[in-house]
Amino acid sequence: MSTWIKQVETDKELKLCDFTLASNFKHVANIIRTPSGVRRKTVITFDPVVSSAEWDDGGQWIYMFTIDGFVVKIGGTRTGLKDRTGSYLCGHHTTDRGKSGKCSVTNAYLYNTLDYYVEKGCIVQMHGFKIPQAVVTISVWGKDTEVVPQVYTAYETGALEAYKKAIGHYPSLSDNSDPSQRE
Repeated sequence: MSTWIKQVETDKELKLCDFTLASNFKHVANIIRTPSGVRRKTVITFDPVVSSAEWDDGGQWIYMFTIDGFVVKIGGTRTGLKDRTGSYLCGHHTTDRGKSGKCSVTNAYLYNTLDYYVEKGCIVQMHGFKIPQAVVTISVWGKDTEVVPQVYTAYETGALEAYKKAIGHYPSLSDNSDPSQRE
């Protein structure tokens, strides 16, 4: 699996408790080994610590992954936590694991890196911030129409820039953020 594992030097990362935006985020899930007896093809799973309604909510979120309390990834989603983490679980499909290899590079790196640290006995968690829904009115073919704009990329960029301002670089696993939103 070493092809898809990124080594994280936590001494070069920011502790969540020292991140200026930390109070906006709440613990939403633990990343754990898939319990024995559970029929899954993945070796890790996301174990939500929030209500199923909140976990299943399809809204926009900003999230962070921590390893032993150090922020290693800041990301965003427009489809909710359950859908985003389900996508990350597709990272299990690498050829190194005898699978098809049909998964995104981002999912392969994140899944296999988190698996590596869970296997080592590290505490791996997900923290989230639910973005308040915005509604704007636009003219569509001459008719005023209310739409929900995709704003998570601006929040994601703001969080990444705050992290970089504090420590001088982005988190180790945050190298695929939207470059059009960066300062």
